[in-house]
Amino acid sequence: MEGESSSITCMANDPNKKHIIACGNLNGIIAIYDVRSNKRPFTLTHNHSEPITEIGFHPFSGDSLFSSSFNGGLWSWNSSNRGELKSGWEDRTVNFKNYLDSNRYTLNSFDLNNDKILAVNNNLCLYKLKYQNLF
Repeated sequence: MEGESSSITCMANDPNKKHIIACGNLNGIIAIYDVRSNKRPFTLTHNHSEPITEIGFHPFSGDSLFSSSFNGGLWSWNSSNRGELKSGWEDRTVNFKNYLDSNRYTLNSFDLNNDKILAVNNNLCLYKLKYQNLF
């Protein structure tokens, strides 16, 4: 990430737009790149205060991105354009939600499958959550 002195810890491709890549870093910052462009990445810096452990797009909707971190959060980021003719994340309003607000252990990994989210933390707790696109 240009101008960022923190190492990238994870990355993922948009399943529908292979030119879109999301990266998370040790400072808790998410950057979304369009590899067809030389423009700076769009960044999401709102909610992770610790390193990001994993990042992933919803398998059927590149408008939904998920991220987990050392602080235990499992965040959903949604940039649905709701009928607007805007192509990139940087042109849209981004809404977000924490699925695991009460978790206090590092969230190590998660998996997205249709409307289910599986996540596991450092305390060996397995979460089975229902994905709800509330945006």
